[in-house]
Amino acid sequence: MKINVLIAISFLSFFSAYTQLPNPVLVGYWEAWSNMKLSQVNSNYNVIDVAFAKPSFGTTANMVFSSPSCYSGTILQQKAAFIADIDALHAQGKIVILSIGGANDPIFLANNTDKATFISSMLQIFSDYSYKFDGIDLDLETTSLNFGAWTMSAPAVGQTNMVTAVQSIMSSYQTQTGKKMILTMAPECVYVHGGLSTWQINNANGGAYLPIINGLRNELDLLHCQLYNAGGVNGGMFASNGQVYYDTSPNFITAMTETVIKGFTLVGGKGTFTGIPANKVAIGLPANSCSAAGTGYVLPSDVCLAAKYLKGDISKPAGWTYTRTATYPNLRGLMTWSINEDNKTCDGAWSFANNFSCAFAVSTEIESLYEIDENSIYPNPSANNFNMQTTTTSSIKVYDLSGKIIEKISYPPGNISFGADWNSGIYFVKVKSAASESNFKIIKY
Repeated sequence: MKINVLIAISFLSFFSAYTQLPNPVLVGYWEAWSNMKLSQVNSNYNVIDVAFAKPSFGTTANMVFSSPSCYSGTILQQKAAFIADIDALHAQGKIVILSIGGANDPIFLANNTDKATFISSMLQIFSDYSYKFDGIDLDLETTSLNFGAWTMSAPAVGQTNMVTAVQSIMSSYQTQTGKKMILTMAPECVYVHGGLSTWQINNANGGAYLPIINGLRNELDLLHCQLYNAGGVNGGMFASNGQVYYDTSPNFITAMTETVIKGFTLVGGKGTFTGIPANKVAIGLPANSCSAAGTGYVLPSDVCLAAKYLKGDISKPAGWTYTRTATYPNLRGLMTWSINEDNKTCDGAWSFANNFSCAFAVSTEIESLYEIDENSIYPNPSANNFNMQTTTTSSIKVYDLSGKIIEKISYPPGNISFGADWNSGIYFVKVKSAASESNFKIIKY
């Protein structure tokens, strides 16, 4: 018996229990104070960071989040409409994350009381919104990073409290939902690469995010440093090669991104930061040149070239000064501040989102409709292997939700078994023989 894929929404509802980040990712921050609803977000964005949950007035730990006022009606009606839009994004395979902090609302966990307050208030937000958020994004800035003395091997109390608080929230989230809470981070460059500058360490909390990243590296799903507001031609950041680069150039993208992947030794005896794998790293940039995020805007054509150069798709563009030391074909994607700014016309509406396919091209082989033959691949869903019986030699291609081919297999006639080592998620399978071709949607949990 065959079932038309128009039942895909029910499968995606099932899949919500086993959420994973798309690959590649296009992350955009959505300004909850704006007039744009989630339903109006450009469809190219597959990870939407809702900005921001923040501490209540007079505190640095009691987190609150209010339903965006762009949804009409009473507070309860606004909340219901907001949640409905999150559900609609989930039905499209999108991820919705709650970003916490931002430049104007410092978060600081100075002691165990602050930590307990932070944990309980974050879990209350998740509960208030029926655990519709797929995770949290740590956007700690300004005095959130005033930790005082620290090293990589001996973090300050505030750094340690943030690490253990997030771990506690993730544990409770998984107990409540049965799925891993997605964790992303968006540090400004000074709080990461600033660990290579004596002046920045001593005067600007340089590198102070690094012990938090390191303490949560096993839980971390995505790191997208803010490659902007680093000072433009009046500032500059050290890269791991000892050279200074400025956020007015695509060299800044390549140098800063490779530095965080490779890792580096901090100055001033602060210790060593082990790099983050490329498949957990995205490039964070402003959406436009007029008002998005201060300095750091890079032309879409150069963003595309920088991503391709880092991935090894092209050689170094003429005139560029930074030379990569390796290639990173698994580089995860792009991030921008913000979705709302991307919709402005100063550089062309949705220019950042539309450039994504240039920087991170994905397969177009997946058709928009599938048929699921529930008797051919079994069991489906499965926690372990999938099985299929074939009567002729068959080739199989397996795609993830983004359209990326993750496996190619050729089998002789007989019983086929595959998928034991796959991550949880939804996959599309094409089975082709000399006589026929079939498409399937399967779920690994």
